Order: sequence, then C-alpha cells, then structure tokens
Amino acid sequence: AISFRENRKHDCIRDSLAVSDDGQVVVSGTFDDGDVLALAHRTFDDMEGWIRGYCDIDRQSKIPRLRIRPEPFVRRLDLPGATFERLGVRMSKRAVIDLVASNAVWRNSVGAPIRELVQNAVEACRFRMHHSSPADDYQPQVTVKFDRTKHIVTVSDNGCGMSLRTILNHFLSVASSRAKEPAYATKSYAPIARFGVGFWSVFTISTKADIQSLAFEGGNANGVGLEFEVSLAELKDYTVFRDCSMTPGTSVTLYLNQTLVIDDVFEQCRNLIVSAAVPINL
Repeated sequence: AISFRENRKHDCIRDSLAVSDDGQVVVSGTFDDGDVLALAHRTFDDMEGWIRGYCDIDRQSKIPRLRIRPEPFVRRLDLPGATFERLGVRMSKRAVIDLVASNAVWRNSVGAPIRELVQNAVEACRFRMHHSSPADDYQPQVTVKFDRTKHIVTVSDNGCGMSLRTILNHFLSVASSRAKEPAYATKSYAPIARFGVGFWSVFTISTKADIQSLAFEGGNANGVGLEFEVSLAELKDYTVFRDCSMTPGTSVTLYLNQTLVIDDVFEQCRNLIVSAAVPINL
C-alpha cells in the first residue's frame, strides 16, 4: 500500500514541478485520494527543509550555484469534488488530562483517587511477588499515610518500582498502561491495571504529586532511586529527575487542595478499600 501511494504521488504530480525566473518553486497536481495528497504534502515539506539547508551552504560559497530560493513552495494541489485541509484531529494535552482528572471520570468521591493509587501499589507488590522466590522472603506492604499538619497524603509500597524507561513510557504517558507490555503480562500473571489513567485522578483532590521510585530488578536491596514531581498547574514539556536513596518500591505524595478536609478523604478512602491481595495499612 505504501509503495502504491508513492507511485500514485509521482503520477499525480508528473512533470509539474517548476522553478520560476525569480527562484520560486511551484508544484501542481490533481489527486483522487486524500492519503496520496497528504503524502505529497509531506514530501514537499521535506524538500523545503532540504532546500533551506542547501541554500545555507550556497550562501557561504565563494561561487553561488543555486537559482532556487529557500521559501515555501507555491502548492497548487487539487482533490476534485472535495476540500482538503492539512489539519486532522487535534488534541489539547491540557484538555485530555483535565478530562481524565475530572469528576466526569471519578465522580465526586475524594477517596477514589487514593484508591487508584492503592490499586497501583497492590499491583506493584503482586508483580514483585510473582517474580520472587521463597528464598527472597519478600513481605509485601502498602502504606497510606494521612498527615494533617502538612495536609498531604502519601501512598507507598515495597513492590516492583519503576525504572526511568517505565516512568517515561508509561507513568508519564496518559493511557499507556504498563500492563500492556508483553514482558509484563504473561500467561502465568494477570495484571489488574488496564487503562493507564488512574494516577491522573489524583489531580481532582491535589495540586501536585511528588514521586519516588526504585525498580527491584537486579537485586536492589538498597540503592539510588529517582525522584520527580508532576503538577497540572503548569504542564511542562520536560521532567527533572533527581537521585534519592531508598529501597525498591514507589512512594507518591499528594499535596491536597486546601479546600479539602483531610479526615473526609481518609474516611471515604477507608470505605472504598474493602480487600486486597496484599496488606494495606491506613
């Protein structure tokens, strides 16, 4: 299909690429397939970039050789009977995260986001248990600490933890669940995580989350983990990771909205957590 569209792209343009007397590139063509037209546009985008590079080199040359100008092409590309716009489905990162961190998903329960974190922690412990031998004497534990003085909630576990790759590819990627990895979900292990959006629910009740994590793979009894923060107040296009000393596992600290009563969060969370595969201490 790709080869066919490449051939169709050339057929539709044929010999209609020209350079005017003043160095302007003009391209023309008639298309009957939107995919082929889009491919032609992408090709011309690449060509414009190449020409800019060549013109930069040419300007530094003692003997200029190029007649062409490093400007966008004049494109006369038609799709008869239809209107073609180089704009498809657009996603606002802010809108998507606001949606998954909204009451439209988690209703009005201030305890539900804590439950989501606890479920992630239980999953981490289950995964580590599955890959531990009896000789490891692994004792899973999830702890949820409510601090009235600092107005924060911390969910910590001694489960499998996360490597930098896991954090980037899954934890910080909305709707990218680690459970979908072939190496994670096997015939002998069935993960309870599904959609990869549970963590983002915490921003219905908090302004910022501090995360610490160390992967248990490689026998890290004690080691150097990664520490970073996530906030919806400012959606940055970068993340700063710092080293932190810790045992394998993950800890998520939520800075609660000042309008919340932390005791209400505790009571609702306790009512939502009925049973689990590992010990949970609230």
